[in-house]
Amino acid sequence: MRDSILDLEKRKALIESHVDEINYFTETSSILFKYYDILENGTSTMNPVSVVEPPPNQEQPDTMNQDPPAASILKWFHASNTGTPKVSTTNDRASLLDKYLSCTDFTHIRTSAANCHEDVSACSHCKSASRTAMIQDGYMFCNNCFTVEYILVDHDKPSYKDPPKEITYFAYKRINHFNEWLNTVQGKETTLIPDEMFDKILLELKKLRITNLSELSNTKMKDILKKLCPEGGSRYYEHIPHIITKLNGLPTPHLPPELEERLRHMFCQIQVPFLKHACALNPARKNFLSYSYVLNKFMQLLEKDQYLSSFPLLTATLGARVQEAMPVLVSCAC
Repeated sequence: MRDSILDLEKRKALIESHVDEINYFTETSSILFKYYDILENGTSTMNPVSVVEPPPNQEQPDTMNQDPPAASILKWFHASNTGTPKVSTTNDRASLLDKYLSCTDFTHIRTSAANCHEDVSACSHCKSASRTAMIQDGYMFCNNCFTVEYILVDHDKPSYKDPPKEITYFAYKRINHFNEWLNTVQGKETTLIPDEMFDKILLELKKLRITNLSELSNTKMKDILKKLCPEGGSRYYEHIPHIITKLNGLPTPHLPPELEERLRHMFCQIQVPFLKHACALNPARKNFLSYSYVLNKFMQLLEKDQYLSSFPLLTATLGARVQEAMPVLVSCAC
């Protein structure tokens, strides 16, 4: 509290002495004079002015009492070729505004410091106008007193100090797809279902007079999606648990971490037997079994019947899948 009172007293004395106001006009008076001088002359932006100096050995004729000669375009071309142009760009409004903001706003980053190495702003310590900007390191130092001032430089050019961008390759692997199934069943997914799809589902539930959303099943939701999207509804089938959870707010099934690890271990165990039996039944086959069917059989082998409803079976080809996958699944239990 005592420090706060002292700070307030210092601020009060500073305001009463008008030191900030005097410093403001001292630092910005020349900038404001040039800026408003440009506005009064009626020019929005001062164009660079070329000043042609005559050669040093050429004598200047006395033209005080003579009429000015007629302008000639050949003389203009000759003057522009022999003279030394001096371009003045310090009076344009953009650079004056940049200087003004650098004096009044300490967070302002000067564009001159980002585009060139020699900065014309005055040093805050010795007021010297000669400062060098080290763009790669993000600081400027005074050439007179060597005071260092850190700056923020915004540029798109890559630097040798920047680490290379990491490129991630997402290759299709069966274990990755298996993990996606485990996450989808538990609602651990980042897929965004459009709000229009939820509106269509709610409208269809209203037509079917289904008011108790807690009784929604995967089979019923699949029928609704098939009706709403006859052509592209299959892409939402694997997200049915997520859709049902969003509608009724009930939690999705939770698989303990130990069970997930056990399922992954069993999945890895069936890879070699699957290749053996798949080649025996159909040498041209490359696709794996239905992941929902495999997980359903895993839950039966582990006696986790409470999770069977989360992994529905395709009854149309159930007999063929059982005959094809049974030797593989039996090897997991051994």
